[in-house]
Amino acid sequence: MTAPVAGTRSARVPAGVKMDDGYQTLISFSTAPTVGFWEKSITPPGMDGGDAIETTTMHNDDLRTFAPRALVTLTEFTMMAAYNPAVYDNVMALLNVNTTITVFFPNLDTLAFFGFLRTFEPAELVEGTQPEATITVTPSNLDPVSGAEEFPVYTAYVPPPSPFFEEEEEQANQPTSQRGQRDVQGAAQGQEEQAGIPGAQLKGRGAYARPGALERQRQVQETHQHEAEVAQQTKPQDHEHQTTQ
Repeated sequence: MTAPVAGTRSARVPAGVKMDDGYQTLISFSTAPTVGFWEKSITPPGMDGGDAIETTTMHNDDLRTFAPRALVTLTEFTMMAAYNPAVYDNVMALLNVNTTITVFFPNLDTLAFFGFLRTFEPAELVEGTQPEATITVTPSNLDPVSGAEEFPVYTAYVPPPSPFFEEEEEQANQPTSQRGQRDVQGAAQGQEEQAGIPGAQLKGRGAYARPGALERQRQVQETHQHEAEVAQQTKPQDHEHQTTQ
């Protein structure tokens, strides 16, 4: 006989990321995705292993003993919703019809399972209060086509890749010489735009400036400007000299 051994539990590092708010939780019926329910509160389905089976016999000495059941129940879930009276047509089409039902959690994870709408119970209509109804769904765990038992399917949300990271990955795959040239050009462009220097044709993000890049660009532009001024001054003198001759 071996006594149970204490396990461990890390209170600071649970698996995953907890949800902090119940907003926004939604329900979808695959056969009526636009059904006229406006969800207000939802109690998602739970898991129930059933009552324990007592296994106590006259051979027990000090304790009653129990065994777990073999089968598991995906419990009913309910939701409160505002509704449009036209939803009665949808309810008639959904009631007791086995279909795929999906719960969309606030973190965009989903739980899909086979089940059916069991009850639609409108509350009392009172002046000054929004009309609501209680909707009850029973998981069937049966494929409506094959009749086979099927577990609910939980799917964790995977965000799509960001265009920024795709650009970074593409740049990381470029040869080092190209990346260096691009970063220097980008730095020059970003600094030229901040300095108000027109005519900059360089491309890039301007994140990695090398010392002196802006100063060299200024010198080049000043040289071009000086040459243009000299050329402009010499043109009238040459014309006058030719006229004198």
